[in-house]
Amino acid sequence: MGEKRRIEVNIGGYVYKLMGEESEEHMQQVAMYIDEKIRQVQKMTSAQSLSRDYVAVLASINVADDFLKLLEHVQIQQERMEELTQKSKELEDKLDEYQDELMSLEQENLNYRELVEELQLEILRFKEQGKNE
Repeated sequence: MGEKRRIEVNIGGYVYKLMGEESEEHMQQVAMYIDEKIRQVQKMTSAQSLSRDYVAVLASINVADDFLKLLEHVQIQQERMEELTQKSKELEDKLDEYQDELMSLEQENLNYRELVEELQLEILRFKEQGKNE
């Protein structure tokens, strides 16, 4: 377990004492995020007349909404990454096939060149034989 840190944060005009293993900066960021969500609810609803608990619940709903949207975004990105990984594998397989085919064609080309050289030598021999006859 990590070292427990204690800090005081201001959320919605109230001071809270937090304790956690995260860095102070992280806990401050979390508190600032929640404070901002509470302020947004207060602005949108003229929440001065709403109870503190009601504002907290509405802010929690907004936080949950943000969280679920991020989860959905992460899921979409993971699916996209899986698709791209699969496509990459398919392309690598295709590349391997093409490289194998290229090697085969290069060998075939070499064989034909050797055959051409042999045939050219044979033609020269026939020409020489024809001159000598």
